[in-house]
Amino acid sequence: MASQSPERGRVYRRCGCRRPDGRQYGARCPKLHDGSRHGSWAFAVDLPSADDKRQPLCRSGFATQKAAETALERALESERTGLDRSEDLTIATYLAEWLRLKEKALKPTTFARYRDHVHADLIPSFGRLPLPDLRARHITAWSEAELAHGRGRTAVYRIGATFSSALSHAVRTRVIAANPCRYILLPRPVAPEQICWNPTQAAAFLRHNHTHYGDQMADLFELLPGTGMRRGESLGLHWTDAHLAERMLLVRWSLTAVNNNHLYLGHPKTKASRNWVSLAPRVVAALERQAALAQAGQPKGTPLEGL
Repeated sequence: MASQSPERGRVYRRCGCRRPDGRQYGARCPKLHDGSRHGSWAFAVDLPSADDKRQPLCRSGFATQKAAETALERALESERTGLDRSEDLTIATYLAEWLRLKEKALKPTTFARYRDHVHADLIPSFGRLPLPDLRARHITAWSEAELAHGRGRTAVYRIGATFSSALSHAVRTRVIAANPCRYILLPRPVAPEQICWNPTQAAAFLRHNHTHYGDQMADLFELLPGTGMRRGESLGLHWTDAHLAERMLLVRWSLTAVNNNHLYLGHPKTKASRNWVSLAPRVVAALERQAALAQAGQPKGTPLEGL
């Protein structure tokens, strides 16, 4: 027994019984017409192809005729809209695949943050929901519940921003039609006002470090305010990029820690950061002290290399 779709395709019953020659009966099994519930429902439809060859789409295993008809309608809707819609695709499955793709494109520190948001928050909260069924109200309810339980607005915003990035990828790849996060995310938290030292305070801090410690950290603290370099850029500085005679250095690397466990040496945060920086006499003196310490344990004339 089969029914035609008002548009295209057909819905029919089939089973897995085999004939004496080993081939399946499919829709021709005699038991399908004896009034029992033998077999299951299926649909078949021909999809357009670029080479004008027949390209059938067949799906089976539906418990009822209505379920097969609904699946056929969804398949035709996906063809019309261009969406690669799958009702079986859960948010957990989609986010896991999205993370796999992002790992190749992101810096390890950024990927670690995305991974933590996905596994610690997004999958536990939304993972079982089919991706096409996700709505803005689900995300709004989650945000309100997190804030009500004392979660910080910054943390909730960052997790939501990760979710929005994943859903934007789903829109670009035609898995869903729109991003439910787009218009309902919490406003970006306002960064607290940064209170900077004046020159007198900065000089007092540097003088205290040299007077009471006089160590590697004291020279690092000379480098940071003296050049405006970020912490990772200062820690990633190579001797081959420090030209003390010319009182210049090249910002080319940044050293960061992933999960406070693994060190990662990469490029600076922005292209503009990769630049030449002029050095004040105090900064040159600090680097010269570190150069002397590095050369003390090496044969005379050995060039400085590494960090």
